Amino acid sequence: MELKDINEMTSQAIWEYNKGFKLNEENIKKAMSLREICNEEVEKIFQNYDFLAIPSQQVFPFDKNLQYPNQINNENLDTYHRWIEVHILSSLLNLPTINVPIGFNKDGLPLGMQIIGKKYEDLKILTFAKRYEQIFVHSKSKPKLN
Repeated sequence: MELKDINEMTSQAIWEYNKGFKLNEENIKKAMSLREICNEEVEKIFQNYDFLAIPSQQVFPFDKNLQYPNQINNENLDTYHRWIEVHILSSLLNLPTINVPIGFNKDGLPLGMQIIGKKYEDLKILTFAKRYEQIFVHSKSKPKLN
């Protein structure tokens, strides 16, 4: 499919395009430098801890007719990315990550946890996730729906 007009794209794609169009060499160098600082900070964390365990998502599942949430805890989101930004750390720094179920909230909506490991320690997080599941068996749990 040939795109003839940028306005044929989704609002998110247009937003991304416009942001990317404004990038210059200085912006990219700064971003690379900041990423290196983040890598160094995460390396310090992994000197004391084997894993990071953080939520899999900032929001619970939402209505399928909603493209993405525009608020979290009654706070407006400044970009459409905010509802998924919890994934940035492992993606940006190329860290091995696995998501595991951890149960349900009071409304029966699923909760998950990301287990993030040190670079190149993929097998270690997979082993941990498998053991975690063997102990808690959340993947076989079903929500109590009203």
